[in-house]
Amino acid sequence: MNNKVGILGGSFNPIHLGHILMCQYAYEELNLDKVYLLPNENPPHKTNKNMLSGIDRLKMCQISAENNGFLDTLDYEINNLSTNYSINTLKTLLNGKLKGKEIYFIIGADSLMNFETWKDYTEIFKLVKLVCIERTEFKKKEIENKISEFNDKFGAEILVIKMPLIQISSTDIRKRILNNKSVKYMIDGDVLKYINKMNYYR
Repeated sequence: MNNKVGILGGSFNPIHLGHILMCQYAYEELNLDKVYLLPNENPPHKTNKNMLSGIDRLKMCQISAENNGFLDTLDYEINNLSTNYSINTLKTLLNGKLKGKEIYFIIGADSLMNFETWKDYTEIFKLVKLVCIERTEFKKKEIENKISEFNDKFGAEILVIKMPLIQISSTDIRKRILNNKSVKYMIDGDVLKYINKMNYYR
């Protein structure tokens, strides 16, 4: 145990294999003890009328975690009906469940490029190390320039992890389920069983 943990937040509507691969790459590359899935109840950057309840999305994350030993879940934002800002969540976790842990906060390159829009984003730099999953829609130079900017201005520590491009999206999965198309190789098999049992996204 080295007290290094990762956090991947998201709506997870539903969680899919792309999410799990992001966590696996971070876990292995950074020698983390564990990666926590943090489903959002009311994220500030998303409004989706097709969003399942936080409890349901947490359940799907828990199923994925049970099938992958390096994963765990955090339910802090579930049933919190106010807008959930990462800065508030991280402060609470660092003073509670994850006290004494070194947190690696995993985000996609798209989030990094728009990080200035996050509430109190400069404070986040002081609390955690950011882990950017490099994606092909942004050129490598663009990502490097943004990281240099944040480092020069705020002393931010931002790590980059490269992984294969996995073109899976929760939106596409929901559409495929609605249209009775297979999502067998896109999400965890037990998550799919749960979705079918509950008749979600139909």
